[in-house]
Amino acid sequence: MIIKSLPEMVAISHDTAAAMLYRLMFQHERNISVLDTYADQLLDGLCGIGSKYDEIDYKNYFSI
Repeated sequence: MIIKSLPEMVAISHDTAAAMLYRLMFQHERNISVLDTYADQLLDGLCGIGSKYDEIDYKNYFSI
């Protein structure tokens, strides 16, 4: 079993959150609480460890 580094594990978590956020946006979800749950994970990535795509994904969230 290979133990991944913390930054890699966080990046995977953020990529998963972004995928779910895009899925919800595509389905026209309007419950802001549900959307913010996933968007907050991306925002955390902008402030520290995260995926290299967090900024792009977070900007796309605001364009809906």
